[in-house]
Amino acid sequence: MKNLVSIAAAALAALLHANVALAADDYPSKPVRVVVPFAAGGPTDIVTRKVTELLSARLGQPVIVDNRPGGSTLIGTEAVLNAPADGYTVLVTNTQLVQLPALMPNISYVVERDFLPVAQICGVPLMLTVHSKLPVKDFQSLIKYIKDNPNKTNYASTGYGGTANIYGEEFRRLYGLEAEHIPYKGEAPVIPDFISNRVNWFFATPSQVLPHIMQGTLRPLAVTGSDRLAKLPDVPTMKELGAESFVTVGWFGMFLPAKAPRPVAERLSKEVLAVMQDPGLRKFLEDNMFVPKGVGIEEFAPEISRISATWSRMIKENNIRIQ
Repeated sequence: MKNLVSIAAAALAALLHANVALAADDYPSKPVRVVVPFAAGGPTDIVTRKVTELLSARLGQPVIVDNRPGGSTLIGTEAVLNAPADGYTVLVTNTQLVQLPALMPNISYVVERDFLPVAQICGVPLMLTVHSKLPVKDFQSLIKYIKDNPNKTNYASTGYGGTANIYGEEFRRLYGLEAEHIPYKGEAPVIPDFISNRVNWFFATPSQVLPHIMQGTLRPLAVTGSDRLAKLPDVPTMKELGAESFVTVGWFGMFLPAKAPRPVAERLSKEVLAVMQDPGLRKFLEDNMFVPKGVGIEEFAPEISRISATWSRMIKENNIRIQ
């Protein structure tokens, strides 16, 4: 009897393996839906559409972007988790995927358990920027000015728990600064207040503030990440200035539910890496001061635990929460 059970189990395993291999060989046989948990027109959405346009041509099937904003990205993220784990519903999101578990104690997912990282598309460094009317010329003079004027300056963020908020609180904690935090609902509404000097300093997406930097309205002081930006080579990194924790930057990445067939995930990862070599896409990313990555499944997956731990530390040390 035991031998019959063992034989049946082995046969079932072989059948399942064969079905997975067949599914991977046929993938995709229908349109692929890419869920973006942000509104249309934002940075994540724009980059995703550039990538999926090229990806569709390589896969030979339509790749359709489905914007599902809301709930601090949870609406779109949970839509992917609740969809069949067959590789036809994909998530493209940003760093908030790994930040939310530290920000929301009752969150519905565990990144390492519930998601299969497919590819990191690009790095998203932010730039510490001030209004030019603020009497500071560099990083150190900003610190001195804020210390000399406690609670008389303010900084903007794109909302509680966002990367700009985490950076802002880390900056305040590291240097013992007292400044007001003004949260906004996204980056677009920050910019008018920033250029009007109602906001004093801000960790901004570089592409969003570059036109105002070129006009002299805003002044860049430092950039997060390991490398200076090619378009603004005179702006030092936070690391160069002694702020080591700002080496960790945001990113845009592609994920599948953890139960998706591994061969399907590997195929998708391979095609995204090929897309990332497209000169037009790389130029678009670099022109908008994103850092093209093209990190595939084998490298991206092991990075998730380290990245999650880094953001979790910063969130907890600065007592940041989303209610």
